[in-house]
Amino acid sequence: MVVPSFILLVLGWALLCPQLFVLAQSQALKDCIVKALNGKSSRAAFSNKFLFDLLDVKRYNLAYDTDPIAITYPETAKEVSGVVKCAAAANVFVQARSGGHSFGNYGLGGDDGAVVVDTKYLNKLTFDPSDNTAHLGPGNHLADVNEFLLEYKRLVPHGDAPQVGVGGHYTIGGLGRISRQFGAATDQIIDAEVVLADGSIITASDTENDDIFFAIRGAGASFGIVTDFHVRTHPAPGNAIAYTYNVTLGNAELQASAFKAWQKLISDPKLSVKISTQFIVFPFGSIITGFFFGTEKEFSALNIQSAIPGLKPESDIRVVDAAVAVGHDLSELGLDLFGGLPTNFYSKSLAFTEKTLMSDKAIDAMFKYFGAASTNLELLGVPWFVIYDLEAGKINEVAQDATAYAFRDAIYFLQSYAVDILGIFTKQQRGFLDGLNKVIIDNNPDVEGSYPGYVDPFLPDAQKQYWRGNLPRLQEIKAKRDPKNLFRNPQSVKAK
Repeated sequence: MVVPSFILLVLGWALLCPQLFVLAQSQALKDCIVKALNGKSSRAAFSNKFLFDLLDVKRYNLAYDTDPIAITYPETAKEVSGVVKCAAAANVFVQARSGGHSFGNYGLGGDDGAVVVDTKYLNKLTFDPSDNTAHLGPGNHLADVNEFLLEYKRLVPHGDAPQVGVGGHYTIGGLGRISRQFGAATDQIIDAEVVLADGSIITASDTENDDIFFAIRGAGASFGIVTDFHVRTHPAPGNAIAYTYNVTLGNAELQASAFKAWQKLISDPKLSVKISTQFIVFPFGSIITGFFFGTEKEFSALNIQSAIPGLKPESDIRVVDAAVAVGHDLSELGLDLFGGLPTNFYSKSLAFTEKTLMSDKAIDAMFKYFGAASTNLELLGVPWFVIYDLEAGKINEVAQDATAYAFRDAIYFLQSYAVDILGIFTKQQRGFLDGLNKVIIDNNPDVEGSYPGYVDPFLPDAQKQYWRGNLPRLQEIKAKRDPKNLFRNPQSVKAK
């Protein structure tokens, strides 16, 4: 049978029309975004751009092949608002990127198809000596803020990695070596300028838009884009004592004994807030390291070497200046290499409270697991390390339901990393860290909670793990402020 030509023509148009519609819709989004950026096409990059991945996408975790449709570079809150409105009109979701160091590439959307608001040009830094507050743009890196405020002999608490961006860090929690004295980074926010899903630009504080103020202090990526942080600052110390003790290598029992003593030391409610400390496990040994923000006499009174068995006589104890004491020493573990370079990696975390401290049985099982991993030939191509990081202090003096950040009862976090340099050991990489968490939870079944700054794309029931008892309130705010779920990633807060 011969099909009439007009029928073939109709069928051809029927097949072609959806593609033409998609192209027209895509062009409309591009035109809208460029217009929102004051006609400056150089401040927007789209997926058809030459070297788009290399020059604009720049994935941090190469294990996740996230493909956004556009990267935008606004310079003002008004331009951010315009881009958000364009995305909403095109029914495309939005995520902000500051430092770009999300472990799941969530600053790129996590899932394919996002419009990304890169905040690198929103990098204002001002200090008001009359009240010792500062304004921080989300596009600054932690190193920028640190260097700027030290000129005034001031500081704000933050994490150690200098390349991390303010926007993500301050809206997820933000923990670091001086947080025990002054609180988490998010606790320093007095008020913030925020672009919401409807494109409105608001001020969020305790007295104005307090629902958004609650939400952005721990779950910001789900609710809007902060374009300015107004924060309180604190006096910077003149110096501090940096210390590192080596734990006896290659002996699982001695390392387990040292960890038990370390956990006992840090869980003492009378422990000075002047100390920061980490127990770090490597394939063939462990170290205890950190900073003490007091005098040498005060530090000596802690008597760490006597309190913790198995420490080797050799140790590194030195006085460091303010820049290192509150900032970043790039000779430290992983901050230069792991902190800045894109690679394939996997990470997990667990929170430990007074009620869920590891039992002796769990600690013994954990170090037995480490010992077996050290001789596992399948893991030779997978560098790994596990950090147990003391928190508490001023962080825990804030009420559990005062901010979206939900770990006011955490004494310390486990933060585990497995780096797949060649990108061919994914199974071993994930298997090792998943197995570690299973060993701990099997022996400490009440342990729960995962720090949302260390996103784990494979984490079951992620929202509950990240925001715990604050999740219902966040879901209600989401339904009111972003009912169409414009600001989202694979594990963001969803409306109730």
